[in-house]
Amino acid sequence: MTFEVFIRWIAWLLIVALAVFTLSPIELRPVSGAPANLERFVAFVVTGAAFGLGYPTRRLGLLILLKLPAGISITA
Repeated sequence: MTFEVFIRWIAWLLIVALAVFTLSPIELRPVSGAPANLERFVAFVVTGAAFGLGYPTRRLGLLILLKLPAGISITA
C-alpha cells in the first residue's frame, strides 16, 4: 500500500466520522472542551488536508465534496 492510498483511506474514514458526529444527537457527540467553532475548523482542515494529499490532482471535486459536510454541520 502506497502512502497516497493510505492517506485516501484515512480521508474517507475522516469524512465518515464527520458525518456520524454531525448527524448524531448532541449528547452522543464527543466533547473536547475547545470552542465548537475551533473543533469544526480543525476537523475540516484535517479532513481537507488528508483529501488533498490523497487526491492531489482532483482539487475541484474535493472542494465540492468537502463543502457538503460543512453545510450539514451548519444546519444541524
